[in-house]
Amino acid sequence: MIREELIIDFITFFATYTYPFILSILSAIFGAWLSVKWGVWYNDYRYSKQADLLGDWLSSWDNPENQEEWLSERVHIDVKKGMFVLKNTEN
Repeated sequence: MIREELIIDFITFFATYTYPFILSILSAIFGAWLSVKWGVWYNDYRYSKQADLLGDWLSSWDNPENQEEWLSERVHIDVKKGMFVLKNTEN
């Protein structure tokens, strides 16, 4: 009889105090994680729709040592983790 009362008291205490506390902590952690990931997912989606920006481009600029010469390189533009990624090739 006493054991059953202790079990009922423990379940009541857990349901009243401990469970809501644990649930609120987990909800806060999930909300913080989701707020960061949502921006990354949204930017990935938005930037991947802009096909005119992505791909290979030719970049040229003045040579600082010789003003009459132009330097050029190929740049590959891609989207990764919600940001543009620029990779140099053939420079």
